[in-house]
Amino acid sequence: GEDFRQSLKLGSYDFGVICDYKCESITIIKNSGEKLSEFEYCALTSLIIMKSFPDADIYVSESAPESIEIMAKEYSARVHRTKVSPPYLMNELSKSNNKLFLHQFIYRFDAVGAIILLLDFLHTKNTTIETLQSEIPLTHIVCTDISCKIDNQSKVLKELCHKHNIEPEKAQDAIKVTFENGWVLLVPKKADSIINVISHSYSQEYAQEISDIFT
Repeated sequence: GEDFRQSLKLGSYDFGVICDYKCESITIIKNSGEKLSEFEYCALTSLIIMKSFPDADIYVSESAPESIEIMAKEYSARVHRTKVSPPYLMNELSKSNNKLFLHQFIYRFDAVGAIILLLDFLHTKNTTIETLQSEIPLTHIVCTDISCKIDNQSKVLKELCHKHNIEPEKAQDAIKVTFENGWVLLVPKKADSIINVISHSYSQEYAQEISDIFT
């Protein structure tokens, strides 16, 4: 929490890590006290994979930032996007046992393993998280949770499909609407009775604008 971030700012630490209660995922806190979002973490670990494995196949959720595709061109990598739900990504990553896929799996679903891989890479390359982040193209993502009862979620998504000419069968888990300068992804969360609105653009103003429209 806040105490942990303050400790990092006051101490001589490179960064801090918070593990979730299942020990599956991590949240990185930089020495400035700033927390990396899940999208920034995805871009950071994707860059590490590209630097570690030439011509890599990178698997990310369709909610991941477009900066990953930009970096992939530089490193001759290929980006494959999966549905938002973690099991879909886990299924893709588990198809192979080679090192490339194993590393990606660990970064996404093994908190302790991810810390070890991250420390090893930073030490071996004599670099820092801040240096790596400076190599990632700047993108802006705005996330908003909208309260929506389960009974209404399918109706809302159906109307959005009709409005944006999306085939309903292709939007059972999420709806992605692409614009010239960005996109918005709507993900229903039945267990929480919400719809997660994720908007992306290279402009903070535009990302916020399309988020507001769909909200």
